Amino acid sequence: MVLKACAYPGLPVVFAEGFRDYERRIGLHASVSLALTDAAGKVRTLTEVSPLEGGKGGFLVNGKPPEGRRGEDMGVVVELLKKKAKFTGELRIESHNEGIATGSSDSGAAALATALNGFLSLGLSVDELLPYATCGSETAYRSLYGGLSAYDPASLEAELLADRRELRDVRAFVVEFPSERRAADDLHKRIVEHPKYPLRLKRIPEKVRGAKEAAADGDLVSLFSLMEDEARTFHGLVEDLGFPVRTAQMKGLTSLVESWRKKGLNCFWNVAGGSAVYVFCLKDDAESVSRKIDEEGFKSRIFVVGGAAKLI
Repeated sequence: MVLKACAYPGLPVVFAEGFRDYERRIGLHASVSLALTDAAGKVRTLTEVSPLEGGKGGFLVNGKPPEGRRGEDMGVVVELLKKKAKFTGELRIESHNEGIATGSSDSGAAALATALNGFLSLGLSVDELLPYATCGSETAYRSLYGGLSAYDPASLEAELLADRRELRDVRAFVVEFPSERRAADDLHKRIVEHPKYPLRLKRIPEKVRGAKEAAADGDLVSLFSLMEDEARTFHGLVEDLGFPVRTAQMKGLTSLVESWRKKGLNCFWNVAGGSAVYVFCLKDDAESVSRKIDEEGFKSRIFVVGGAAKLI
């Protein structure tokens, strides 16, 4: 039997930073995020689990054994769920990231946990599965719940604020750049060293509350504005520390987005830890935003909000 699951990559709205427990992948503070994919739902992590008769089980990501701490963490997810199911056999697990710009750790952990939950017949709810997925990525909730979701590491609980149907008017143009990706763990550890970070930390509850209120009111423009402000704050801090994510080209595009908005086009930018700029707008403004991006010589792909991790 081969069982497949997929999950869509996450993108922060209220950024997650730091750890309260690094070994258990428990973040420092609450956060809010989106799951994104293309209109066909093909930008995703696809994970397959099958039994292995004889020999030692294997785990491949894009055809290669996962390396480093992230690889070890994904192994923890596998072993914990096997233990939960009292399963002693060996498994072959293959994970493929398809068209993902950023956020593959979240979708990878969510797809893995969802596939194992199904294969091992555990029958865990998404809330029950969350602690296992979080062992693979501290922000796996983004892809596990999909839509717009929030997570509080103090309670180890997440909630769906708006599903993909409620967010059907969201459009995000992703523009990718040729630069080296910063490791998420390095960003988590560095930013908390900034002398202004304690003040940043005090403002997080207000930011989370603002995102929840915008979602409840269906006020997507306010949500976009909050998200851009979060990205600006985050990148300002890491750039102060000499650990920049945004290249000059990426900064150029974010400045253009702000200038377009000043001229009346409602669009907003976001950059996470990877080498991609996301330009957000509502569906009615998508054609105008696309034209602006094209006129500046950038190549983009258009994303929509993705749903929860699922068996397929």
